[in-house]
Amino acid sequence: MPTTLLTYSLSDGYLQNWLVAGPLSTPVKVTGLPGTAVAQVRAALRRLPAAESGVTEAPVELGPLGTDPAVTWRYYRCRADHFVDFTSSQPAYAHLRAFAYAQVVVPAAQPVELVLTTHGPADVWVNGAPAQHVEHFDAQQPRSVACSAVLQAGSNELLVRFETAGVGDLPFVMALRLIGVADAQVVAPTNIEAAFAERRKTLEEVAETATLDRYVYGYFDGDRYDKNEPINLSFPSDLAQTAELTVRVQSLHNDIFQERTEQVKPGAVVPMARTFPLRGGPHHLAITPNANDYYKKQLRFERQELFYVARTPYTQKAGATLMARTQEALADAAARRSGSLFTEIAKMALGQMDKVDARVMQRVLKTLEQRQAGSVTDLLGSLLALARFSKKKPRLDRNLRASLEATAANYRYAADDGQPEADVDGLDFSGESQQILYHACEILAGQLLSERLFAVTGETGAWHRQRGEAAALAWLRQRGAFGFVEWHSPAAAEVSVAALAALVDLAESETVRELAAVLLDKLFFGLAVNSFEGAYGASRGRTDTASVLSARLEPTSGLARLLWARGNFNEHVLGVVSLALCRQYQLPDVISHIATDPVEAFWSQERQVQPAPAAPVTPNGHGPRDQAGHWAWEVQTAVYKSKDFMLACAQDYAPGARGQAEHIWQATLGPDAVVSVNHPANLSLDDAHRPNFWAGNGVLPRAAQWGDVLLALYRLPEDAWLGYTHAYFPAAAFDEYALEGQWAFARKGTGYLALRAAQGLDFVTSGPSAHRELRSIGRENVWLCHMGQALLDGSFAEFQAKLKALDITTDGLKAQAHTLRGDRLEFGWEGPLLVNGAAQPLAPGRHVESPYCIADLPAAQMDLVARGAGVRLKFE
Repeated sequence: MPTTLLTYSLSDGYLQNWLVAGPLSTPVKVTGLPGTAVAQVRAALRRLPAAESGVTEAPVELGPLGTDPAVTWRYYRCRADHFVDFTSSQPAYAHLRAFAYAQVVVPAAQPVELVLTTHGPADVWVNGAPAQHVEHFDAQQPRSVACSAVLQAGSNELLVRFETAGVGDLPFVMALRLIGVADAQVVAPTNIEAAFAERRKTLEEVAETATLDRYVYGYFDGDRYDKNEPINLSFPSDLAQTAELTVRVQSLHNDIFQERTEQVKPGAVVPMARTFPLRGGPHHLAITPNANDYYKKQLRFERQELFYVARTPYTQKAGATLMARTQEALADAAARRSGSLFTEIAKMALGQMDKVDARVMQRVLKTLEQRQAGSVTDLLGSLLALARFSKKKPRLDRNLRASLEATAANYRYAADDGQPEADVDGLDFSGESQQILYHACEILAGQLLSERLFAVTGETGAWHRQRGEAAALAWLRQRGAFGFVEWHSPAAAEVSVAALAALVDLAESETVRELAAVLLDKLFFGLAVNSFEGAYGASRGRTDTASVLSARLEPTSGLARLLWARGNFNEHVLGVVSLALCRQYQLPDVISHIATDPVEAFWSQERQVQPAPAAPVTPNGHGPRDQAGHWAWEVQTAVYKSKDFMLACAQDYAPGARGQAEHIWQATLGPDAVVSVNHPANLSLDDAHRPNFWAGNGVLPRAAQWGDVLLALYRLPEDAWLGYTHAYFPAAAFDEYALEGQWAFARKGTGYLALRAAQGLDFVTSGPSAHRELRSIGRENVWLCHMGQALLDGSFAEFQAKLKALDITTDGLKAQAHTLRGDRLEFGWEGPLLVNGAAQPLAPGRHVESPYCIADLPAAQMDLVARGAGVRLKFE
């Protein structure tokens, strides 16, 4: 069959249309001492040959890469961030290699600068000759490297081979930009018949115009939650062409739940899953040509958009008793969730041993035996099952019990020196919440198998229990005294709750049990203070995409539902099931009151710090400092809450620094009516990218809050991949919204929000973020958020008029703003926050300063008081 050439244009010099192959995965064996894994992976990458490309056949769509017929070229269209994105999750250390190919046609020979952007080593060939070789390796953010080349008149072949290696969530992207090229066209060779070539481009362009209007869909029919909220795929009314397309609702693993083929016309709306009961959690909506075009005519492309389904009702008022909610939590996990060991543990707890999925148990054993990334969570579940269901009915199968015991005895619980470190045999000991998870597992395994020799150390279980207890107590005391590096992180909170609940119920050491219970109290106090009607709206040291998009998707939502009947159960069952099984922990009434009592006006500040590594943890002393006289790390957070809204901020946190997954500020009017601003690093919604489109910041802002007003200053470097900041503004979640010039306004109930960007606002109405994004172009920008309420500010229209009449000026990264409360705020990239001319400290002197608690730093104890009652948390 003769080759057909499909022609495209460059986008700001970037190649957007490629033929790609791979990624090809090869296991990487990591051995030796702790902390050497990254070095070993880099060495493995450097040993790969750079001269030969590995491409032995002429590239053509659906044609072979080389001798292996299973590895073929396929068409790939980049999104607006220009990346070919092969990001994935690797259970064990692996080396990934991928290829991208295109032809560039120019009218005359000319020099060009090639700018290659990758996470790891890569090579570029131009017309078969090596043009560029890079060896950098950055597991989080890609780097750009430039080189010179010459394009010949006519067609030029560009081939890129790019690589990475690692374990767990593994970002893997490539972009190529041509600078200085004139009148270039990009050509993709394909085996599509020439008569159908332009048809494929038309179908693709029509598919790109489709939009959803939200990320999160409920599951209800009036008061009954038995029907999907309408999922409507819309096409613009000015659509230039018509096309027949197939639309699918499918899982992230491509299980198809619904499929329909429609002749798309201007203004068409394609309703999906109107009656089909979708599972809770993330889904893809996929758009492709119809079956005849896709399979017979080989017109192959697929556009996928992420959305979520929240199947369970979100409650904002107290309801059932704790005992009833406990049974509800276990029943929800057992019946509505799947694929997790903790769903199977919920079945065991409900006496449904006959319903336990053997496939899940076999997967768990494989995960543990291979020490895959994240396997410590399954280890905790295995130990909970052994401790709870080995002797009492319903009992675990004898063979399964023996297998679980063997894997527990063969597991690595810490680095060789006994302290958790990063990346040992595919394990991650480094995260704060992961540390207590490992310590808890070592304690439980040591108790269950006290006389058995453990394979990694050759020591007995009793020895491991002693080591685990010492490490756990040090962790508990430090977090009690100084707070959390993963401050207010929903995912970290869920993991910590699971580990602490296991210790409270099962640890044989009374000291460990009691201190674990106290740390649970402290975690739940933070959850209560930073929640608005069950929605966790705090700034966070680490967030995930789903938690930014809706409180209904957060790992903490089920915990709030279980503890004080606010929130909803969802796919995050680790913390909920662990806490539901914990019989020895009782939430203090004062924390429940803090979480549920309405407030007229509430202001709270916290200071979380990390002492210098070499200094001891001494809650009674002044606390260790580094050589500069400061804490080794610290964050200051603030939250203002009324009966209508909540506003939260991490104040002056590392402005201008490279960000990861930090969530600096958020306004909350309801579980879905959440607003935040970030500097996106790419267009991905995959949490393997830290940061990505909504979660984290490429560059951190300088932010400050004064009551119900917040100022956030963004200074992006010249090489920032995306030169704009943007607000998550989910229009469908508001009762009303309005846009005018530099302002955006929203109302939910009697709560109001006003958002202003000095560089202006563009409400995005097309593409993947349509009706959810306010974009503001500019490398320097000042965002202002001002909250309001009907009680103080009148009607929504009156609130808007008052805000637009305020005196607000910006000069670069200096801002002066008058507020509806009569204050004048001044704030810049440097210097203090001035309120009515007086400097206001952004860092509280104490660990906690709120109406419910005043605690020094370091904190020997915290006294929580509400409704005239109180409880004392002692961390010694």
